[in-house]
Amino acid sequence: MLSTNSVGYVRLILLFGALALQFGSTNCFAGDLTYECKVLHVYDIENGALSNSDKKSLSSVILGTSFIVSKDTGAILGEYINTTNADLVKVLERGSDRWNFRSLAEWDNKKSAGTYVAQLLEVRESNVGTSKPFTLFSAGMLGVLSGTCK
Repeated sequence: MLSTNSVGYVRLILLFGALALQFGSTNCFAGDLTYECKVLHVYDIENGALSNSDKKSLSSVILGTSFIVSKDTGAILGEYINTTNADLVKVLERGSDRWNFRSLAEWDNKKSAGTYVAQLLEVRESNVGTSKPFTLFSAGMLGVLSGTCK
C-alpha cells in the first residue's frame, strides 16, 4: 500500500511524463496540453469584498511565481501552487473559443487537521489572444489569485 506522500510522487511523475510527451512530440504545439500561468495579484476576502492581501509573507512568496496546469486532468504543478497531494482533481470545463477552462481540486484533511479545502481555477480560454487571464479561488489556503496563462 502506498503512503500519501508516495501517491503524490506518483502523480508528479505522471504529470512530468505527460509534459515530456508533449515537448518530445513534433505533432503538437506548446500549450496544446498545458497552460503556463504566472501569479500577478494576491487578494484576501474581507467583509464580502476583495482587497489586496495584507499577508505580506504570503504575497511576497507567491507573487510572480509560475505554475503549470494540465488541460487534460486539471493537475497543477508549481512550487507553491500545486495539487499533488489533493484527494480529487478534475476538469469541470475543457475550455474553447466560447467557454472558459475550469478545474477543481479538493483536499479532505479530516483525518489530520479536520479541515476541508477546495481550489477552483478558471482560465479565460475564450479571451482573444495568446495571453489568457486566470482566477484561482482557494477556500482555506491561498485566498484569491489572478494573473495570466499562455
